[in-house]
Amino acid sequence: MSWNNRLEIALRESKMSQTELAKRLGVTPSSINKMLKGKQKTIPKAELLAEILGVDALWLEKGVGYRGKSNRHDCDRIEDEKMSCPVLKSIDSFSPDGMSFEEDDIIDVLSFPKEFLKNPNYDVNFDKVLCFKVSDSSLAPNIAEGAYAFFDGSNKTIISGKIYAVSVRGVNRLAVVIRETDEKLTLRTFNQDVYPTASYPVSDVRIMGRVIVSMNVAL
Repeated sequence: MSWNNRLEIALRESKMSQTELAKRLGVTPSSINKMLKGKQKTIPKAELLAEILGVDALWLEKGVGYRGKSNRHDCDRIEDEKMSCPVLKSIDSFSPDGMSFEEDDIIDVLSFPKEFLKNPNYDVNFDKVLCFKVSDSSLAPNIAEGAYAFFDGSNKTIISGKIYAVSVRGVNRLAVVIRETDEKLTLRTFNQDVYPTASYPVSDVRIMGRVIVSMNVAL
């Protein structure tokens, strides 16, 4: 998801018009329209824009963390709201079911507030969250090479258009999964020149888990 898509979500949820947002931000309505259409590569007045819309600036700009504003220092002080998660060196470190791996493949352990992974659309099973370092650019710029990707290994229900960790004929990868029929799945990427879209029989694809969030910076 690009930043202009996140801006569209935030604006819709704020129930604010483009004209009102433009007035409060100090820009023209046409500037807001250009932002929403993705015609600007960077977000002007990102901090102020996030403040007006009531969302986290880091989420709006980079897709990192959580959507709503929160006091991160308060989260850090509440021990039962924190979690630790091992980081594996790549998605290839996981078994096809997405739930087992070798200890030697762990390159780091991250500790952070659960708030980072909370998703407003479903309940995350924190006990089944796994993380790995992304080693390709198939979903760039949404999920950059070198980013940390977190997926919920208990969430294997396919919702077309969402990103999943999958195992295809023994090869583990990330992909946007689209259910074409009961018997066919299409796996799409954002880098079509290198990783073209392809369709497979359902029996050839194992869903390892749904990607919750990716982070391009260390926690």
